[in-house]
Amino acid sequence: YGSRDLRSDLPIDQRTNFRLASCTKQFTAMAVMLLVHDGKLRYDEPLTEIFPKFPAYGRRITIRELLEHRSGLPADRELWRLASSPEEARQIVLSTPLEYKPGTQYVYSDLGAMTLGFLVEKLSGQPLDQFLSQWVFEPLGMTNTFFRPADSVKYRSAPTEDTPPRGYPLQGEVHDENAYALGGVAGHAGLF
Repeated sequence: YGSRDLRSDLPIDQRTNFRLASCTKQFTAMAVMLLVHDGKLRYDEPLTEIFPKFPAYGRRITIRELLEHRSGLPADRELWRLASSPEEARQIVLSTPLEYKPGTQYVYSDLGAMTLGFLVEKLSGQPLDQFLSQWVFEPLGMTNTFFRPADSVKYRSAPTEDTPPRGYPLQGEVHDENAYALGGVAGHAGLF
């Protein structure tokens, strides 16, 4: 239904790639569960054990609280306005002050999912996209699931926006501005 190209009438078909947006979070959670299964992580492990400088609010935030969106982190920050590099965006996330005492509220937080993605990278020694490809997508035969589509498949991606803040139409490129600020691979968005 519709076109997969902003400048022509190429129809969407079975080969069309779509952005999965926040569905990326479920795959990040799977990566965390694989690390728990392999004994590299515990759900009730304090995040400060992995990221010692992570903000605390009278007690330590656990991996479980991050997964449950009860960590105390705000919903979002405009990384794409604040950071000039993926590393700077990452540091902004990891130094974001908490908004409430962990475990007391539910706030659907992109920052929590980003932090989980960083955690997977640190504990696995692999970038998030490579970890998911090796341990989730390839074993499940998900050959058309990936971050940062190659130029050879961008043309068959469904367009996402005609006039985003980046100033050009988006097709086959991460739509979420914060995932873009993090280099196109993030725990909260970026998957196609």
